Amino acid sequence: MPTWRESLSVFTQYYRSIEDIRKSPPATEDELDIFVTEAERKGYYISDDYLAFLRTTDGFDDFGLLIYATHVREQPSAPLGFFDINDELRFEHPQRTFYGDTGDTMFVYDHPTSQFWVQDRASADLLDPFTTLGALFDHIFGEIAVQIQTSLAEKQ
Repeated sequence: MPTWRESLSVFTQYYRSIEDIRKSPPATEDELDIFVTEAERKGYYISDDYLAFLRTTDGFDDFGLLIYATHVREQPSAPLGFFDINDELRFEHPQRTFYGDTGDTMFVYDHPTSQFWVQDRASADLLDPFTTLGALFDHIFGEIAVQIQTSLAEKQ
């Protein structure tokens, strides 16, 4: 299964094949400094994997997968902002930090277990644990990338 970085390359190939570039620009170091400072002030856990992702693309919104951006950007198909979601969900789930979702599931860091999880949105049950956010991203992006690679190969 491809890593999340390899998966983003597959997505870019796919977008080029349909003449559609949707990748968000990377977050700048200034944006990341402000983001990390605000996250620390609010008590949100920001992993190195998330910062690496944001340096590659500041959020992702396609194929039914949404990874939150540092802030809401003024562009079509812009991903939702990290603080918009976390500030809203904090009252229901004060011990979790939210990184993205698929609509039915959410991708979270659970402070009591110190693990990343796939969480059922409706019940808030923690379903699948991951030791790092990178491993969770590899899992969710990898599944989509394999489907796209298959689709691209069939078109050739």
